[in-house]
Parts: sequence; C-alpha cells; structure tokens
Amino acid sequence: MARLSLGRSLLGSAAVVTLLLGCGGLNGPPFVSSGGNPSALNATSGELLYVANDGASDGVSIVALPRGRRVARITNIGAPTGICSDASGNVWVSAYDDATRKYHLDKFVHGGTKPTERLAVPDGSFGCSVDPANGDLATWVASAGSAGEVEVFPGARRDKPVVYRTDFEPISATYDNQGNIFADGIVNSGDFIFEELSKGSAHFSVVRLNKPAANPGSVQWDGKYVVVGVGFISDPPVLYRLRISDYRATVAQRISLQDLGSPARFWIADGNVVATQRASVRRIGLYDYPAGEQLAVFSGFYKRLGMTVGVPPK
Repeated sequence: MARLSLGRSLLGSAAVVTLLLGCGGLNGPPFVSSGGNPSALNATSGELLYVANDGASDGVSIVALPRGRRVARITNIGAPTGICSDASGNVWVSAYDDATRKYHLDKFVHGGTKPTERLAVPDGSFGCSVDPANGDLATWVASAGSAGEVEVFPGARRDKPVVYRTDFEPISATYDNQGNIFADGIVNSGDFIFEELSKGSAHFSVVRLNKPAANPGSVQWDGKYVVVGVGFISDPPVLYRLRISDYRATVAQRISLQDLGSPARFWIADGNVVATQRASVRRIGLYDYPAGEQLAVFSGFYKRLGMTVGVPPK
C-alpha cells in the first residue's frame, strides 16, 4: 500500500489541516488550512478513505486522499455495520437490510458505488477482515449474552461460511500474515478480552496482554505487529502494537493519537493511520504512523462505525 502523499516536510506539529465535508454538495467545499502550505495537498495518490456511517441514508462516504474531498457515497445497501478492504483495492461493506431483516457483505471495486458481489450472512455481520495470503473473508457477530462467532468465507466466495464460536462478544478482528485471526471483545458484562484463532485451529484461545486494557476498539495487522485500540477508566485511549508468541502479547509500542475517540476505531495504511476523534461524532483524524503526529482532520461524517483506506488496483 502506497504512503499517502502529504508533504511531510511542511506538515509539522503546528501545521494541521482541517477539511470540512459536511456541506457544499457531493464534492464538499475547499479545505480550510490552519497552518502550513495548503498547496502541498493538491497532489493525489489515488487512495480513498471509506467511512461507514451509522444509518442507511448516510451510507458510506468516499473521500479522496490526501486532500480530503468527498467524491462519492455508497447508499441503497441498507445500514452499514462495518467495512474493510484488501490489497487489490476491493472494499467490503457489512450492512443490515431493514426491509428483509437480513445481513450481507457487499463488494465494491476501487472507487465504485455499486456492489459487484453480495454474500448473505445469516447470523449477522458487524465488521470484516481479509486474509492477505489467500483472500479469505472473515466477519463477526455477537449472539445472546457474551457469546458470538466469527464466520469465514474461503476465498470470499458465496460458499457457506465456516463458523467459529466464541465465548465472548467480538468487537473487531484481523488476520495477520500467517492466516491467524486475532479478535478483541467483551466478556463478563464488560471486561476486555483478546483471543487468537490460530491457522488450522477449530477454536479461539485467550492471549494474555502484559498491559492493562479496557473498552476494546479496532484490531489490525500493520505488517509487523497486531495493533489493538484500548481504552482506560481515566486515561485517553491508545493503540497497542503487540508482539505475540505462544498466546502471550507484549506491548512493543504504545501510540497516543491526539483527540482519539473511545472505543478507538482506526485503519492503518502504510505510513499513516486514520481514526475516529472524540471531539465530535463527525470527525476523523489523519496521523503519521507509528509516530502519531496529527496531520489533518476530516469532518462531516455521522456516527462513524468504521473506516478503511482503499488503494488503486495494481
């Protein structure tokens, strides 16, 4: 995935660009700079930020990076519940259709607004992750109480998914580069839990963290570490970069992001991370990764359920 062309030499700690998307039609108004040289943002990398809003009418916002101009919106798929992308530029959106009372996963090519494929998910779908090695598509859902399940569509095909039961309520999950699935969630009416489904295994196993964690957020493989968003009772949420071995996780780096919301929802794109901000239900911050320096703020979303960065197909 290509690094976003943001002109790092002039985007210092005091040069944060705010981009307003909430009005001005589909393309939105010009960005408003609070410092630095705005002309550095004129270049386009072809990368697109997709934001799943809470509600069928708001759908999925598609924003061109790095300028932050809204270029399209995905609607008429029901109410989004989660979103993810693969290395080929395809984006998957999990959604609930109130008319049919059914969940599904829709596939979109890079920049497309009409689904090219739909997978029915009978038990529900609240997010997704794609195996970078073989294209398997995983989704997850919570059942009654604290139980849930992770469903895997081999090769993201229409076959009946392979179902893995969990004894916790999954919040988010990710594949690593070895085909293992890592998921965080809630157990015992609110306690944080982190588990692994090792490749070839039939069940999840608890992974012990060496640092405290609560209020689980997104989980994602960044190419070297599994990254999980965690919250605390009195301190701001952070991202943990985890080194995992034998079902034990050591925090290799703790990343603080300015105004990071809780639960910490984020998406890492080689060299950058986008994340929900706590200052407003409408904002997403763009940061240098893994340094954590804030580069820009995008506004105009609605109760952001998740986000992903789509890359142009090679």
